[in-house]
Amino acid sequence: MNLADLRFFDDVSFVVNKKDRIALVGKNGAGKSTMLKIFAGLQSPTSGTVSIPKETTIGYLPQQMQLTDSRTVREEAEQAFGHIHGNGKGDRTAESGTG
Repeated sequence: MNLADLRFFDDVSFVVNKKDRIALVGKNGAGKSTMLKIFAGLQSPTSGTVSIPKETTIGYLPQQMQLTDSRTVREEAEQAFGHIHGNGKGDRTAESGTG
């Protein structure tokens, strides 16, 4: 992933197995949020591929949320995972018209 002349990731490869728990740690501007957006399909990599099995579901809750006064904090957080629970509350940026 590149931004102007700055390269965030170069020759990155890893596997996340079922039930694995991972953490992305790095200084501000290192590309953690960019990597998560790429995994969630909200942003495309400059080059290379991202392979995600069809049965895999990725939930993404952005740092800068579009809050409404009508939802609790819990309800707002559940928006990222509504499609998993099948309640139709999943808030994908393209579907909700925000972003």
